[in-house]
Amino acid sequence: MFNWLNDKTTENVRRVVSGESQRIGIPCLAMFGIECPHCLRARRLYAERHDDEASSIYKKKFFVCYAFILSDQYEDYSRRVTLFQMPVNVTDKIVRKMHPKAPNSWGDAVDPEKGYTLIIEKTSGSDGRTQYDVDKGKPMSITKLWSKYKEEIMDIHDQALLSYMLVSNQIQIFQPRFEMKENETIEIRMLPCKNENKYPISYLFFHWNVTQLREDEIAFECKYKVDCIRKKLEAEADYQESSDIIHEDEEIEL
Repeated sequence: MFNWLNDKTTENVRRVVSGESQRIGIPCLAMFGIECPHCLRARRLYAERHDDEASSIYKKKFFVCYAFILSDQYEDYSRRVTLFQMPVNVTDKIVRKMHPKAPNSWGDAVDPEKGYTLIIEKTSGSDGRTQYDVDKGKPMSITKLWSKYKEEIMDIHDQALLSYMLVSNQIQIFQPRFEMKENETIEIRMLPCKNENKYPISYLFFHWNVTQLREDEIAFECKYKVDCIRKKLEAEADYQESSDIIHEDEEIEL
């Protein structure tokens, strides 16, 4: 996907991507029905019993949703529609607790009228690893706001476009791993998907600790032509004006 970018941006993309220092990895080509060399290499390493190295480069799930971030300590995001990266275990718990047949079900968190906020906490476990937990917050109707902003957000289930926007830094994303401090909580209000028939949480697969290969670019470019992506971008007027999803300077009255 990287030949689509201008020269300056492309230079930043062709790099070794480290999970310790780089927020957005390299998209796994398997998402787009293309054989991924990084997945093949990881499988070979697993077969050769190099489990640690294989695990470090194998594809990782990257969960995202749209949300209002209600915590005022995050001035760059506070009270604006934001793409939010959900930690894996938080996603698992939300999915379970939102199920209508789950014991003590929380109900639908994203319903514009009857939904509620979520409280996410970041802590350090006894083994020193970062942990996250989530609890149900307070009821919060966003009916009027949702009707205003639903046309301005992108379809997070469009994996090709979302990957492009993230890798080229054309979309703002809140990542708890980098933004939140230990023993800190954040309150968010999840939004429905642009297509309300789709699940409000989507995912991508990324690789870290790998080097982007020229053959990857060629394979992806053959599958998704630049003109196709440009047409999608042109259809989203906000992407022509700002790197943010919606009006960067406009705060939302909640």
